[in-house]
Amino acid sequence: MSFMVYVAQQKGLLTKDEKDRIIQCMLGLELPVWHQECSLALLQKSLRERLKHSAGSVRMPLPTGLGRAEIFHDMIEDDVICQAFQKWTEELSSFGNK
Repeated sequence: MSFMVYVAQQKGLLTKDEKDRIIQCMLGLELPVWHQECSLALLQKSLRERLKHSAGSVRMPLPTGLGRAEIFHDMIEDDVICQAFQKWTEELSSFGNK
């Protein structure tokens, strides 16, 4: 869930402040925000599989502000996934498997 917050920010759907507030809320609720087994390769494979099994429409829910989200039907560009993954890992990997 936290990774998709980073994707939304990378796509310009969230500001940095909104992203930070959502992550702080998740931490406050003791929700997991990062896991070492969640690799870039696994995320990319999962998105490809989702596209394959959803008749070509990904139907990806992404936050678009605090308390708001929309369903996006287009595939997320690989460069967006890579950049979001890098920021997600840099900022949240210190939280371990929490």
